[in-house]
Amino acid sequence: MSKEFTSYRMELKHILFLIAWLGFGCICYFGIDQSVVYAIPRLQGALRTVCKLFTFMINHTFWAGLLIFTFGIACFTEQWKKYRNRIFFVGIALAASLTVVYLSKAYFGRARPTLLTQTGEYGFYFLQSGHRYHSFPSSHIVTVFSLATAYYCLFRKSLGVVFLVAWALSLTRILLRQHFVSDAVVSSCIAIGVSYAVYLFFARYEEKIDHFLNRATWRKSDEQLRSPDQES
Repeated sequence: MSKEFTSYRMELKHILFLIAWLGFGCICYFGIDQSVVYAIPRLQGALRTVCKLFTFMINHTFWAGLLIFTFGIACFTEQWKKYRNRIFFVGIALAASLTVVYLSKAYFGRARPTLLTQTGEYGFYFLQSGHRYHSFPSSHIVTVFSLATAYYCLFRKSLGVVFLVAWALSLTRILLRQHFVSDAVVSSCIAIGVSYAVYLFFARYEEKIDHFLNRATWRKSDEQLRSPDQES
């Protein structure tokens, strides 16, 4: 079995950037978030439609359905079998990231920007339920950065382009007044951290995961498919 998940250690410069980026998110919470919300005009017409379209492109339900569909194809067709483990990794990375998101949303209860403009509410209202208090973290932003991190871990190329596209798509959530800048920054850090941890897990236990997937889908491993003549 050829290794698909090679060991990868994040470079020091990337770690330092993430720490600085997280620090920037904290600065945004205390000094920038509210000003940005009031500075952004309410979107209307074609521009709002475009932002809504980009938002749909990073919707976690859409990507979850797409990954489940492609994973099913990869499990039961020979042409797609070689992609099975990678699709499974992306799905688990996304699922793990979204688990952190929804547990955090339920606990932190951060008021959305729309509440700031309507009632002046700002900050965290712990354990407060309802969509209006689920600003942090952003499931959309976590989705796009989880996918971007998974892509980079698998292919190790186009780092700048991948994350610039992810951030550009994330900006639509800020423009639509669904999230603050600090929500977007910290959400991206959550996605990168969780997805990278999942990749390290897959790299360490790749053979066991492959064996599990073969058993779960009634497939034989490459070693089991070898003929006795080839083994001798």
